[in-house]
Amino acid sequence: MSGSPVLLARVREIVDELADTLAAPLAENHVATGDAQLIAALAVAAHRTVFVTGARRILAGETAAEIVDDHVARLNAAFHAP
Repeated sequence: MSGSPVLLARVREIVDELADTLAAPLAENHVATGDAQLIAALAVAAHRTVFVTGARRILAGETAAEIVDDHVARLNAAFHAP
């Protein structure tokens, strides 16, 4: 997939759509629009980063069972950072 410009473009569209979907309820709950978009973009970036790392580990031969605890811990750390 990483070698396909068409697939990469679609992934970027999906990520943008996801961020917009996450930002909408934040904005509806009185979070300033710019802040809602930033919060949503950060959440999507954190998830994407952890997901990509996990996918690389699986492609390198680890099982999902071996990486799940680290995956969850990294997401928790991202969303509970000081």
